[in-house]
Amino acid sequence: MGIWWTLCFLIFLDKSWGQEQTYGISTPKVFHAGAPENVVIQAHGYTEAFDATISIRSYPDKNRTYSSGYVNLSPENKYQNSAVLTVQAKQLAEGPSSYSYVYLEIVSKHFSKSEKMPVIHDNGSLFIHTDKPVYTPQQPVKVGIYSLHDELEAVTKEAVLTFVDPEGSEVGTLQGNNHTGIVSFPDFKIPSNPKYVIETVF
Repeated sequence: MGIWWTLCFLIFLDKSWGQEQTYGISTPKVFHAGAPENVVIQAHGYTEAFDATISIRSYPDKNRTYSSGYVNLSPENKYQNSAVLTVQAKQLAEGPSSYSYVYLEIVSKHFSKSEKMPVIHDNGSLFIHTDKPVYTPQQPVKVGIYSLHDELEAVTKEAVLTFVDPEGSEVGTLQGNNHTGIVSFPDFKIPSNPKYVIETVF
């Protein structure tokens, strides 16, 4: 009888030891200043619900918290939850065109993690349009660009257009003025003997 109870006890312990408590964090490789970033945390091997704090903190001192969120990990959400965090460009000490770092920090009663993350300050979108879809040799190409940042407000930065053929050869460049977010360029003239192909503008 004593041997039987010992065997049952060891089997029970083996099942308990087999459930390793681990966690995983899913986050963008690079944070963009002024853009919301989704950070997902998932835990495995836990049997009771618990809370975790996800924060973006200053680098290298961790003295300032730029953004934070609280999540609950429980059987109901399969121990997976997420927080959307945003670090504003004005919160960072560097200039608007610089490349800097922050700490992504996860803290709970079961584990904690701090990871150095890069931050890119240049965000936004460029919308390029031409006055027609097809051109013939020597025709002028009228090009316009709308320059917007993440909050869809105008960005007044200078822009340079480069025309490249499909073989990768540069066929021309234009520099434009941007005072309102709408960049104006001089006309680009199609070469006299162009390849009959679709050319790329960037």
